[in-house]
Amino acid sequence: MELLALKENIKKLRELKGFTQEQMADQLNGIKLRTYQDIENSRTRDISFTELEQIAKVLEINTSQLVGFNEKLIFNNCKAESQSTFYNCGNFTIHSAEKLYEKLLSEKDKRTESMEKQIENLYKMIEKLAQ
Repeated sequence: MELLALKENIKKLRELKGFTQEQMADQLNGIKLRTYQDIENSRTRDISFTELEQIAKVLEINTSQLVGFNEKLIFNNCKAESQSTFYNCGNFTIHSAEKLYEKLLSEKDKRTESMEKQIENLYKMIEKLAQ
């Protein structure tokens, strides 16, 4: 697996669990916040197997699940249990999924708006050239 994809998996799982980078660093033995941020964000920093094991433990999965994580499969392993107004799936909640989905929709809307503006500007440029 490519290192960048592994780091993306770590970030996705952390977000799905509802953890901040600070919360992750607090739960990792001997890993400070800046070090954790480098693990998750840096394109050049390697991840040691010990760090990978610790991260997987905090996320309550094994290292092979972390390496092979596929967000499309998360619901297949999820058993719904009533918990207040949300449904609990291990430590993953439907509420978390809804928040992530809303974020994705918002990003899609922003991109669509940006593309529409670009198209509008192109039409204006074409009109000026046609005159």
